[in-house]
Amino acid sequence: MYAFNLVPACDACQAAKGAFAPANRRTLIRLKRRPEKRRREALFVKLKKGSKKSKRDAAHARHGSPVRILHPYFDDFLADVIWRLEWRNNRDPFSSLELVPAVINPRRSSLVRFHIEKLKVADRCRKDVGHWLTFAESFLRQSAIQMIEPARDAVSKLLRSTREKDKTPNSIACVVFRAIGTDTVLLTTVLQRASLTVPVLTIRSQGVLL
Repeated sequence: MYAFNLVPACDACQAAKGAFAPANRRTLIRLKRRPEKRRREALFVKLKKGSKKSKRDAAHARHGSPVRILHPYFDDFLADVIWRLEWRNNRDPFSSLELVPAVINPRRSSLVRFHIEKLKVADRCRKDVGHWLTFAESFLRQSAIQMIEPARDAVSKLLRSTREKDKTPNSIACVVFRAIGTDTVLLTTVLQRASLTVPVLTIRSQGVLL
C-alpha cells in the first residue's frame, strides 16, 4: 500500500498524483523488497522518466526532498497545524498575505511547500482567504468590539468553534482566524476595517408654510 494507490482528500491532488508515482511495476516490486526504513524513504519518489523537470525539481532530487502527495493514511502530522498565513507588507497586510508551511521538520515542511506552490494550493485558496477576512471584520463589527484583547478573545473562540466544525486545524477558515488571533498587526488591521463608519443617508427637513 502506497500513498499514490489511495484517493487523496483534494481534487487537485487526485488529478496530479499520477505524475508523482513510480514509473512502472518493477519499481513497485523493488520497493516491496526493501527493508522497512528504506521503504518509507522510497515513498518520496522521483518524477516519471521523460517528464520535464524544473531546476527546483532537480534540486529536490539531489537533496532528497520529498515530492509526493500528502495523505492522512500515511501522514499523521496532518492532524497538527501544517500551514499559516504571513504578511509581507505591514502597510497593507491584507494584500500581502502568503500561505507558508508551519511545520518545523524539514522533510515535512518541504512536502507542505510542494502542495502550496506546485499544486497551487495558495492560488486556489486566495478567494477563500479574502472571504474569511471579511467575515472576521463583520463578526467584530456586529459584536461592537473595538479593543485588541477582547477582539483576540472573540477570534480565539471563533477559531475553536470552526475547528470543531471542520474537523481539522488546517481549513482555510481556521488558518485565517489563527493568523488574526496571533498576529497583532493583522488583528489591528481587521479592527480598523471593522470600525469604519458606514455613511447614513439623512433627509433634510423643509419648512412648511402654514
